[in-house]
Amino acid sequence: LTSDGTDIAWAAAGGGPSQAVQSDIEGETNEDTYVPPDLMKHHPGVLKARCSFAADGTIVSGSHNVASTAKTATGAYSITIATDFADVLYQVGITPWNTTTAAHVTRVDNANRAVGVVKVNVFDGDDAAGDEGLDFISFGDQ
Repeated sequence: LTSDGTDIAWAAAGGGPSQAVQSDIEGETNEDTYVPPDLMKHHPGVLKARCSFAADGTIVSGSHNVASTAKTATGAYSITIATDFADVLYQVGITPWNTTTAAHVTRVDNANRAVGVVKVNVFDGDDAAGDEGLDFISFGDQ
């Protein structure tokens, strides 16, 4: 139903908002558009990768956009992202399961960070490497 201010008439429904493009989503601009599900991954606030893996490097649950994980040495792990990040300036969160009595600290190996691989080291209370299950999350541009 439409009106020109005087007369009322039936008319075809008007069009809705247009679809946002990747640059609009990444820049959080153009509020008169909609974000389709297949492009939501480009929003800066959306989680890009996650998983939980055991001390032996085996993924045990919650894997999203993680191609694989591997134990590379005692207390050292490599996480391979399925869809690479745009650059190495992405954010990583690591939480140890702390299944042992020692206090464990994790550190991302930034010197060897790549767009598709995150390397993580786990240290126990005396700075010696220790094996530990980990939860991993990551945000950034892909």
